[in-house]
Amino acid sequence: MPATMRKTTSQGFILLEAIIGILIFSLAILGIIGFQAASSKLTADARYQTEAAMLADELIARMNVSDPSTIATDFSSGGASNKFKDWLDNRVKGAAGLPGGAASISIDANTVTGTVVNLTLQWTAPGESISASEPYSGQYKTSAVIYR
Repeated sequence: MPATMRKTTSQGFILLEAIIGILIFSLAILGIIGFQAASSKLTADARYQTEAAMLADELIARMNVSDPSTIATDFSSGGASNKFKDWLDNRVKGAAGLPGGAASISIDANTVTGTVVNLTLQWTAPGESISASEPYSGQYKTSAVIYR
């Protein structure tokens, strides 16, 4: 085959190779952007979980240094001294950084070993869609025994 004939049949292949290369590169970049978005969401979720764990530890530590006979009244949701409500307003909703934070507590002071505390913290992360059936996007539950 003459050299001029081979040259005319290979025209356009370089352009096609360049377009395919750009397409593959674009798909790779889109994949990296998707991983980055997922990573950012997971990082935010881990931050809120960590914050909730630290808040729960703080409340349980406050209960540990309190008088064991008054824990049920001091830290219940409707207790007379409102220590739970103060903690909820000042730490969970105020300074802590749990957006839309809420907490519920159940205290069983009639156990043999001590007082059993069940604490649930909930929050709604910014940008998360919520519904009437699930008003919170994150939740942290823990239980502890406060010994007498």
